[in-house]
Amino acid sequence: MNHCQFATQPDTAILESISLALEQEPHCKKNQAFLFGLGQKFNQTRQYSEAVDRLEAAILLDPNHWEAHLEFAIALEGMGDTTSVDGILRNLLAIEEIPTPLKRQIKAQLEKRQISIGQVTAKRTVIGMIAGYDDNLMGATHVSSFDLTLPAGRIPVRLGDDDRPKGGNFVRLNFEHEGFVPETGSDKTWSYTINANYRFSPDYTPANFGLFQLIVERGASKREGIYTSGGALLMQSAAGASLRHYKLGTGYDLPNTGGSCRLRLGSEFERRGYPSTDALNGYYVGGMSFIACPALGIQAQIRFGRDEPEYDKRPGGSQNQYVMRISKNTTWGQNNLVSEMEYYRQEDQHGYSPLLENNLKRNINKTLYRLEYRTQIADLGPYIGIEYVDQNANLPLFRVSNQVIYAGVRAVW
Repeated sequence: MNHCQFATQPDTAILESISLALEQEPHCKKNQAFLFGLGQKFNQTRQYSEAVDRLEAAILLDPNHWEAHLEFAIALEGMGDTTSVDGILRNLLAIEEIPTPLKRQIKAQLEKRQISIGQVTAKRTVIGMIAGYDDNLMGATHVSSFDLTLPAGRIPVRLGDDDRPKGGNFVRLNFEHEGFVPETGSDKTWSYTINANYRFSPDYTPANFGLFQLIVERGASKREGIYTSGGALLMQSAAGASLRHYKLGTGYDLPNTGGSCRLRLGSEFERRGYPSTDALNGYYVGGMSFIACPALGIQAQIRFGRDEPEYDKRPGGSQNQYVMRISKNTTWGQNNLVSEMEYYRQEDQHGYSPLLENNLKRNINKTLYRLEYRTQIADLGPYIGIEYVDQNANLPLFRVSNQVIYAGVRAVW
């Protein structure tokens, strides 16, 4: 028996239809007709962000279902992403199966929208606040002592209180803004993202820091083809540490072949600078792959590359780096449970120091786990979460553990 269908309901019972469908959704993630119907219902109740997720998944399952593309355009319009809407409407005009009267309506709508072409259209702005407790605000090693290796033998060294982990409460303010600019005369779209946040700890002020990030990307409006991107990240801490991180990337968004996932392959070039500790400066070159499966709520990324020091004085010299990240988003109604795991491995190509394990080459294995529950109350999105970081290394001085619990709220428009 097929449970992935909507019972016939009058318009006055549309909310009941949505409620029943949400109960069935965990078993219907790969049913295109079900996802299309649910997205359509969300559009009718103006829950556009919910509609976008379901309709995108429906399109990936059946790229030729033009009704899903039309509903997707309606949802994006409701969220303010007029640039993507224009591209979808133009593509719909080329589909023979669309009835002529509907094509006339689409063409008339496009003509009305010509005034806005070329203008910057904000897709989303998010302001939020997080409060929580971090048991290792500075990311200090969890060992209390280590050995110096000298020709005469080992000398134990005990770390002072200033070098041990310090826990405390914190508050973080977050701001995020995204925008889109269509490129005149082509199917390319420029997008940008601005992130800014500030963390404050009343228990340990050296852990306070501010961060600003800008990301710009040029890609195809249909998410198929070559993309290029660039970004900059600036960070300053109250303890005096600072970071200047610049990044360039390019690659290819593979066309969807009728499956439920989309794939990106690319290469990356990065430059990291530490004005207060230039011995750590370096250049990174590597490759990456990213896959997203909206119907399953899964995203995964793999990065691999080599980081070369800017100066020969960097301990450990060149580094081979590998990163794997996977996340799962489980949705029911207005609620989301997000689980994430990230694994990082670093392999130094030269000994770190003659004083540490007789110049042993440093290897680091770091794993991050995060679990976050989100819900929606009117225009606000409260959430709670827990994060755990475990960093192991063959040099004891670089063994770190970190636990964070937090609660926050977001406002999106």
